[in-house]
Formats: sequence, structure tokens, C-alpha cells
Amino acid sequence: MAPVSAGPVYLDHNATTPVDPRVTEAMLPYLTTHFGNPSSAHPYADRPCRALATARAQVAALVGAHPPEIVFTASGSEANLLALRGALLASGARAPHVITQVTEHPAVLETCRALERLHGVRVTTLPVDGDGLVDPATLRTALRAVPDVTLVSVMAANNETGALQPIAELAALAREYGALTALVEGCRPRSSGRGKPGTVPRVLPFGPPRVGDEDGLGFAVLLHDGVLPGQVRRFDAMAKVVSEFSDAHTLNHDPAGYHWVSWAFRGGRCFMLSGRRYRIAFTPAQAEFAEQIGGICRSVWNTGLEQRREYRRRGAFIGYAEQCRQLADAKRDFGWLSDAPSHVLQQTLKDLDQAVTTHGAWKVRWRSHRRWSPSFRFPDAKQIVVQRIGRRWGRVKLPKLGWVRFRWSRPLGGVVRSATITRDGRNWFVSFLVKDGKTTPETHPGPAVGIDRGVVVAATTSDGTFYDRPFITGGERQRYRRLQHQPARTRKGSHRRRRVVAKLGALMRRVRSRRADFNAQLAATVTARYGTIVLEDLTTRNMTTSAKGTIERPGSGVAQKSGLNRAILDKGWYGLELAVNNAARHTGSKVIKVPAAYTSQTCSACRVVDAASRESQARFVCTSCGHVEHADANAAKNIKAAGQAVSGRGDLAIRRSVKRQPPRPRARQHAAPAARGIPVL
Repeated sequence: MAPVSAGPVYLDHNATTPVDPRVTEAMLPYLTTHFGNPSSAHPYADRPCRALATARAQVAALVGAHPPEIVFTASGSEANLLALRGALLASGARAPHVITQVTEHPAVLETCRALERLHGVRVTTLPVDGDGLVDPATLRTALRAVPDVTLVSVMAANNETGALQPIAELAALAREYGALTALVEGCRPRSSGRGKPGTVPRVLPFGPPRVGDEDGLGFAVLLHDGVLPGQVRRFDAMAKVVSEFSDAHTLNHDPAGYHWVSWAFRGGRCFMLSGRRYRIAFTPAQAEFAEQIGGICRSVWNTGLEQRREYRRRGAFIGYAEQCRQLADAKRDFGWLSDAPSHVLQQTLKDLDQAVTTHGAWKVRWRSHRRWSPSFRFPDAKQIVVQRIGRRWGRVKLPKLGWVRFRWSRPLGGVVRSATITRDGRNWFVSFLVKDGKTTPETHPGPAVGIDRGVVVAATTSDGTFYDRPFITGGERQRYRRLQHQPARTRKGSHRRRRVVAKLGALMRRVRSRRADFNAQLAATVTARYGTIVLEDLTTRNMTTSAKGTIERPGSGVAQKSGLNRAILDKGWYGLELAVNNAARHTGSKVIKVPAAYTSQTCSACRVVDAASRESQARFVCTSCGHVEHADANAAKNIKAAGQAVSGRGDLAIRRSVKRQPPRPRARQHAAPAARGIPVL
């Protein structure tokens, strides 16, 4: 027998393992060189920000989730806290109920006790048998005894005893009674048919100390029907660990026979999702049914929005999960709700939840029957089948709509993730969200450029190139004006009025298509040529508001402001910004937005600011140095300089005006050294 080496033998790898050397190697660049805060707006944040996005995408791919559903935390215990607290408090229930087990992890038990003490959460603790397992019959009894259970929390593999809970059976019971399932600690069965990541739990917290990664880091997964949709907290630590570790996830074995998931990667990249839009050839019956589905989705949206506003009036809260439960109950009372696919209605509620989370319940708009065009989404890729049936035609199979033919105007070029049906005028379209396997390059070797958006010339670059084209012809403009006068001679609701409105819409659709094509081509040109693109930070919606005021306080210059608004909207300023950001994903170009203040009044040669230097819309003559240049080209140069300059305060001149001067140095409190010849700083 070999002699035992002197010193203690470490046998607690199920609690904490040494840091894997590959993890240390992957972390080192982000601890020494790329140490910037990913949330900052300077170049030091660019690499960590990309690493953070890559990490989120890699972890999502590992566990079968979407990147926005990955929440990075500082530890596995914090992941447990976030999952449990979020699921219970965001459920909308007045007295949420959680069922757990007596041998649960202390991070879960203490969290349950705190929620019970501070928020009135009801907690039921299940016993275990002699093998440390929860009997599914015991869980069923508890679910029957207490209605409306919000969450069932189970420790999949005990880190002390190695007991493996019957997760599949427990999760099936929880889903049967409408409760969320939390699988505590990140693990999955072996690949022997016992499941794959993300298929059993719906709230999945992970902790790294048992997989050879850095202590004090973790993450939680909030899956499609989980909680807190769209509310992803961004933690900087994970960006420094996950970005470039291994080509595939690392698995360590524990004595119980489970694979503990390591979420460290090397050389991984974030795959992009692209859109593909095709024109649909509905049959009359399919077009009528699509209108019906759109009307049902509109009704669900408006009802859900009014319900959220009513809850806000009472000082209460209702979330996506509770509204989905009530939607299922409403189908029994209102049979017409069952005509639409269930996951389409659930997606409508999810879109509403994201809109309310972003803008608030009072700023989200109603969907009017007259103004809103039908639009609904099929989010489940498993129920979408796409086939090409000819050189110009393809077909897609959608739930309850069946096979639908569409014009094959371009290849799909990837795997379909979802499908959205929309109507624009008389034509229907299907938009596929496709994973094409392309990745965003790390950097773009091209130079920097500033772009000035104008009302006469659509876009002018800092190197003196002008981009513009007319979006409406003279004849179309005259015809549009004639059509605008006709509704005044028609009766509201009449067929004649509808025909006139349809003609107006068809004419403007051609204008919108030309504008979108121009923006897409310009964005592709500048992103292919330049590595850094600097734009003005313009809020187009605020800039194009009416100046008419109110009856008590009427506005001034209303006609002039109306003409300016039309010119801004005609050039498509915001559409160009969206197109540039979208095209930059494919080239690796960096898009920077700078304040627009004084860019048109500053001389690009001597940096003197004077409104008198702008002699006209197109002519700039500096009153200080006499520099003469086209006004738009001069402004584009100032925009580029603002994006590249470092202000006197030591940071990039992105969030402040280029006129800001550095603060004066503070005098030292003790002036005695000045007497000895040392200058006071």
C-alpha cells in the first residue's frame, strides 16, 4: 500500500473545488488589461461589454434558454435568492405560497423564512424519507391541500449526502397544479435520456464553487414561462470569466453520478439573429382567419393593459404569469378566445409585459381597430415548418393556419426561431427570425467617420460625401395632395372613404419602401468602409412634436414648425440610425452617439462657437478664422471630433458638450510648502 502523504487530505470537493487553470487563464486578461466597466461609454468598456454579451449567449445556449433570460449574480446563493424572491413577489398573488423540503440548501431555507417574515409568503416544508428523497405522493398531497401554489423549490442533488431527487416526477406534479419549479444548484442528468438542460426546471439558479470555477460568481436562468421577463440585471464579474474559456462546457463528476455544469468557455462567439420578410399569398379563408386571430390578439392586449392599469390604481401589481393563468380561465367563459393559438395569445401578453416594464402602464398605447394593423407572432420554432416548393415559391406550416404559400424572394440562410404575421394595407407578410450562424467581428480595421443628418441632404459624412435621393416623385406628390382633399367630401365609414384611404396608404407605402431601401444601402456602405461611426444623439419623436400649443397658451410659428417636422420625418433620421446599428453587427463597426449641441455652430478648423458663422443652410463661414465649408460637412467633422476626443475632465466627450472645460485644480489646504519654493498646485 502506498504511504499516505503528510498533511490533511481534501475531501470536500462537493462544496468547493480549486479554480481550474483554464478559468484563471481566461480571467487574467479581464483582470489586468480589459478591466473596464461594461456599462460605461468609453472604449475601455467595449471589450468587456462584448464579452458580457458573449457570456450571456453561451450560457443561454448551454441551458436551452434565450440570452435575455440569463441573470448574472455574485454567487450561487444570490442566484437562489433572485430566483425565489423574483418568482414569489412577481407572481401577483396576494399571499404567495412556496413548497420546499427539509433538507433544502440553507440559501433557500433562509430566503423562505425571510419572505415569510417580511412579505407574508406562506411556506410548506416537506419531509424526506430514509434515503433523503421527497416522495412525489407527499408533494401531490401538499399541492392539493393548498390551492394556488406559486413555487416548488427542490434541491436536485444534495451536496452533503448526494441524494438525487426525482426531479422529473416532482416537476410534472408542479406543472399539473400550475406552480413554477425551482431546481436549486446547477446540475443536469447524464446524456442517457434522462433529460437535457432547461427541460425540467423553469427557474434555474447556478453556483460555480463545485465546478472548478472562480468562487463568488453565479447566474440564474429565467425561462420562457418563468418570472421577471425582460428585467435582466447586468453584473460585470461574469464578463471577465466566461468570454474565452473553452470550446464546450466543462463537466466535473460528483460521486452521485451527476454532471455539474461549468459555464466557462473559450473562443466562444455570440451568434446573431436576423430577420427575413416574405409576402404571403393567403387564400380567402386564411386571410379571414388571420384577421380573426389579429382581432383576438388586439382584444387580449387591450384587456391586459386595462387590467394592469386598474391594478396600478389600487396600488397592486399583476404580472405576466398571473395574466396567463387568468387567460386560460377566460377561455372557458369566452369560447372565441380558443380560436387563436394559445402560444400566440401568451406571446401577446409577454409583449405587453415587456412594453409595460419599459415604458410604464400609462404610456403604453391601446390598439385601435381602425389604426392598428393585425400582427401576431408564433414563438415556438418546433411548430413552424418551412419548405421550398419552387423557384419563386415556398410554404410554411403554422398552427391552425395550416400550409401558407409565400414568395421566395430570398434564401432563409439559417434556422427559423419564430414567425410573425403582419398586414400592411391589403398585403400580408411573414417575418422569420433566423439564426444564420454569423458572428459579430471583434473589431473593424476601418477609420472613423462622423455623419450629419439634415433636412435638405439626408446624410453627409465628415470626408465630404453627400448621400440623398428623392423618396417621392413630383407626380406622386401632386396625386397625394389631390387624394388628401377627397376625404372631406366623403362620409365617415363609407366605402368610398375607405377606397380613398387605401389609395393614400398604397402611395405612402411606396415612399416608405424607398426610404427604407436608401437607409439600408447607406448603412451597408458606411459600416463596410468605417470602423467607428459617430452620430448625433437625436430624439426624433421629441423634435417632431407639434408647436400649436393649447387654447390657453397657443404656440407660435406653427406652420414653420410643421414644415420642419415633415422634412425631418421625410428624411428618415431614426430609420437611418436603426439601419446603421443593425448593419454594424455584421461588420464589427462601433456606433457612438454624441450630443448635438453646437455641432452646426462650431468651426471644425479653430473650434470657435458662433451662431453667426452659419450664414445659410448650406454655407458655413467662420467669423474667427474665415474657414469656409459646406455647413453639413463642417457639422459632420465636429461630430466625428466629439466622438474621438477626450475631454479635459479625463473621459470621452460623448455624454457632455465639447465646450466643457476641465475644472480648475483645487488649492492645497496647507500652503506652507509654497514658502520653500514648492509651487502650490
